[in-house]
Amino acid sequence: MENEEKDIYVDGLRVVNLQKTYAKLPFGLKSKKDVHAVRGVYLEVQKNELLCLLGHNGAGKSTLFNMLTGIISATTGCAKICGYDVGIHQNRIRQLMGVVPQFDILWMQLTAIEHMRMFSKIKGVHYEEIENECE
Repeated sequence: MENEEKDIYVDGLRVVNLQKTYAKLPFGLKSKKDVHAVRGVYLEVQKNELLCLLGHNGAGKSTLFNMLTGIISATTGCAKICGYDVGIHQNRIRQLMGVVPQFDILWMQLTAIEHMRMFSKIKGVHYEEIENECE
């Protein structure tokens, strides 16, 4: 059943049994001390809908978004954004969506134009277009 769900196309976000466990022991050995940051999330958000997660500290909100944006990988499960697998197609996904982080991630060492260049590269803007867009 789960394999069938993975193949259904959704023109938005589809999350199927996404989990993240931080193991305390090496080599995939299970321990009672393992930390289950995200436990089996199932979610579907249609195109042009806004997603906001609310919950207490430690509920797994940031971990979930970190998995969806490719910052960390999921332990199990899958997620697709506009049909693109988050584990495989992060470059394409970054061109389609943006995330507003919890904290200000601008660096004091960079100028405004340097920030624009950096985020243009992250979003996949072609090198030739970056300077025109920044101007």
